[in-house]
Amino acid sequence: MTTCDKIDSVLSEKECFEFKKIFLKNSYTLTDLGDKCYGIDINNKLSYPWFNKIFWPKITKYFDEDLKLIYASYASFTKPFSVHRDDFKTIPNNKKGTNYLSLLIPISVDNNKDLCSLASTIVFKQQKNPNAKQDHENYLSHCHVEELYNRSIDRIFQWKIGDMIWWKSEVDHCSSHFKNFSSKESFVIHTYVE
Repeated sequence: MTTCDKIDSVLSEKECFEFKKIFLKNSYTLTDLGDKCYGIDINNKLSYPWFNKIFWPKITKYFDEDLKLIYASYASFTKPFSVHRDDFKTIPNNKKGTNYLSLLIPISVDNNKDLCSLASTIVFKQQKNPNAKQDHENYLSHCHVEELYNRSIDRIFQWKIGDMIWWKSEVDHCSSHFKNFSSKESFVIHTYVE
């Protein structure tokens, strides 16, 4: 299996906006950047049955592995994430397993589905980057340029509503910088395998 990819049209536009309404019925926590994040996990009695029956099969049908949900969330982000990994997420109910895939489904940029293409998700490989300064200027001005010297861009996934961008949890990745827009909203799902 490759370390990252994009699958077109996993959700329809209508599903994106209907599913968002369901996520917004849940309580929220604040992200490390201070944005509200509305989450669903196996312990969420209100929305997990719906998620497991309707949303989850739309994701898992693309993967051979028996994926288990850590949590799924909806958020409208007002700041870009810098380079990070997702292989530290806590598996619910003290289950044994290994963080496996993270998935992102774009909804909009500046609350407009037609502006999604202004945003992207960037996945890195661990290797010397002779283009670090150029990458910093073109996509990653919110990151410290020093972070980029030993990480070269593997893939840049331009956002489109309903597409699913995925990467292995141990892979470095981040948002592109917020140039020409001030917010972006998406679903993010973290998974594990037993």
